Amino acid sequence: MHFEHYIFLVDYSYSMCGHIPKIVTVINMFLAEVKKSGKTNVLFSLASFSYRLVWIVKAANLNNIENIKNDDFKDAGSTSLYDSVCSVLLEFGCDSEFKNIFYIITDGDDNNSFKFTRETTDELCDKAMKTNWTIKHFDTLNYQTLSVPTIKFDIDDMSNLFNNMKC
Repeated sequence: MHFEHYIFLVDYSYSMCGHIPKIVTVINMFLAEVKKSGKTNVLFSLASFSYRLVWIVKAANLNNIENIKNDDFKDAGSTSLYDSVCSVLLEFGCDSEFKNIFYIITDGDDNNSFKFTRETTDELCDKAMKTNWTIKHFDTLNYQTLSVPTIKFDIDDMSNLFNNMKC
């Protein structure tokens, strides 16, 4: 059985807190679009990160997911981008048999990781993308923080974010 697994990693650092309602709206639009497509065998995961990774939904059947809420996001703080990206990749396995579509949504660079470096993160991302992973890094500032496809988006115009979530 072939599964698609959509994984969202959303920056919930201090600078992103005020933008969560817009991002939640886009995620809910995305979920509605995938449900409407009639695809079966679709998994969904959502995690936020600041100083640590927090799972909101983990590998759940998409049809069992209700709308995501702003209150689902907790623990704002500094940005542990590298630790969070690596934790997600290691959690689901870089060589997973699922088709994994991994969306990283952030507004900046790492300023708090202590377990993983940029180099290690890039290596894990490269390994994953050679198997069944598609990784897209949505970044409001276009820092080119990771060596994965980066898409600059305007935090005040979520249409670009939504339009680039299609694989």
